[in-house]
Amino acid sequence: MAVLYLSVDCGGSQTKIVYQLSGQESPGYLLMSPLVEEIKPEKIASYLDRKSSLGSPAPDREAYLKWQERVFVVGDLAREFDPEDRTSEQKYENALYKVAAAIGVIMSKLKLKLGKKKLELHLGVLIPWDEYNDRSIFEERLRKILAGFEFRGVSLFCSIGSILVRPEGGGVAATYIRKNGTDWLHEKKIAVLMFGHRNVTALYFDRGKLSGDSPLLGFTNFLDAVSERKSLDRELLSNAVMDTIARAYDTTHAQDQGQNRYPEWAKYPPIKGLARAKDVELNERECKLIVDAITVATKEYWEKIEKWLGKTIPHDVDVVIISGGAAEFLEPDLEVYFNAAHGGRRENNYSSWKRTGIYLAKDEAKPMPELLWGIEIIKLIREKFKILEDKDDHNMAIRLVDCYGLFDYLIGAMEGK
Repeated sequence: MAVLYLSVDCGGSQTKIVYQLSGQESPGYLLMSPLVEEIKPEKIASYLDRKSSLGSPAPDREAYLKWQERVFVVGDLAREFDPEDRTSEQKYENALYKVAAAIGVIMSKLKLKLGKKKLELHLGVLIPWDEYNDRSIFEERLRKILAGFEFRGVSLFCSIGSILVRPEGGGVAATYIRKNGTDWLHEKKIAVLMFGHRNVTALYFDRGKLSGDSPLLGFTNFLDAVSERKSLDRELLSNAVMDTIARAYDTTHAQDQGQNRYPEWAKYPPIKGLARAKDVELNERECKLIVDAITVATKEYWEKIEKWLGKTIPHDVDVVIISGGAAEFLEPDLEVYFNAAHGGRRENNYSSWKRTGIYLAKDEAKPMPELLWGIEIIKLIREKFKILEDKDDHNMAIRLVDCYGLFDYLIGAMEGK
């Protein structure tokens, strides 16, 4: 029987998947669009008939599955069927079909043909804290779906050997707990903060006792606030902002005894490229409107985050672990909030994510927690998956941190049996 280990982070901006087939030396990773849409069976038949003469897309670009006469299109293919905005819906329900599609894509990528033989799964899934109480419902339905479904017309039968459903941030938390031990967990007040596209999540361990919160305050709030002031394509805006942060790294990141700052947005080509007017003067005016919208929206977005942090994380927290794709965007305000200034040196173990090895209290009269950015995990992910910063999305390793952490915990748990 083939055995597959995988973890799935069903994020709002991407579905992140880390997987490894038994017998393989190292894991692989997969990123998919987060879109999911249920369609009528005749629609997929019509689509396939229409597209049959136009090449053969990769399985992750044309993912669809059938379960109990219901058909779901997942990822990029869902764009062909006018998908609805499901940001406010229960994430765990869509996660059911994302997990099934991920398994189908992996089977296709690995060219595994099992026929009626079952695939044994050891599975980890991350869902928002506010949906964590629904995990038993999620697990029950997932077992039913995976017991027998069709992916791109091929029947798949899976048995779940083990399943870990954890709240978002759980993968990061597991990594640090494994590294530092349970005594560290029981002696400290520890916060794990995940800044995602849809949600922000706080897991708070008060000497081992867990509480949490996961409101809809993700990066999409910032994108909405900008778009309300200046009509822009949200995906292009998001890419331009994150690309600018990467380009501006050396000018915005403090060398020592200081705190980082936001880029001077108007100086950078990705932001300038958002302006569409052809006339030079009109283009400059449009660019200024975009920069003003970004500046105001950043302030408004941070005010929401700051208010949430004040209600969620106590001032005397000992350790704060920060992760998630939007964390880099908020880094200047997060440093100020936690009273953290850069010390006398910066780590240079790889250039696009130079976190300081030392944080000092900006105001010595105020408390400062130990502030961690998952440097070791990010570096490991880069090395493990050969993610090259000069060729690949520099933010990719950061987005994979939670998913990889859960995968590593899953593998460790299995090896410990």
